[in-house]
Amino acid sequence: MSSVNEASLHSQQLRQLDQRRQAEYDSLKTNAKSRHESQSKIHKDHVSNLQRANTEDKLKSQKGYETTLTKTNKDTYQNIKDMKSRQNTKIKELRSEFSKERKGLIENFNRELKNMNETWSKIVQEKDNDIIDVEKRYKSKIDEIRKLNTERIDQLNADFTETLNTTKEKHGEAMEHAQKKIAFV
Repeated sequence: MSSVNEASLHSQQLRQLDQRRQAEYDSLKTNAKSRHESQSKIHKDHVSNLQRANTEDKLKSQKGYETTLTKTNKDTYQNIKDMKSRQNTKIKELRSEFSKERKGLIENFNRELKNMNETWSKIVQEKDNDIIDVEKRYKSKIDEIRKLNTERIDQLNADFTETLNTTKEKHGEAMEHAQKKIAFV
């Protein structure tokens, strides 16, 4: 019964591990989205500020604005690319760790299942041996009772035969005596 509980525990641990991995993945995804939105907002604010500065001083900063905007776009793109790379690396690490833990749990479960099967086989074999022993004992007792009954029947037959012969002899003597009395009268 404990092996069944252990198997259930292993199964529950696998489910919990799946849930934990999914939660970590969702968290990474949410963080990445949040960072992207934050970067986009920073970029939009920056563009807004640049546009405001541009409207205030169109002639003075037109070329500088374009250079800054291009540099900001490149920085934002590189930040997003780096963030995705870190996220993918973390996901690969989590998948690898999950695979190792899952493999270990499955191997442990299979080992426990094998041990449980071996134990069950031993119990079944012991019970089979017990049944064979009981059958032998009962067969021995039945043979013993048959032998005793046969001896008793033989003894009863011998006693009956002896009693019958004795009765015949006595009856024969009584008949002779009765015939003598009849003849005498």
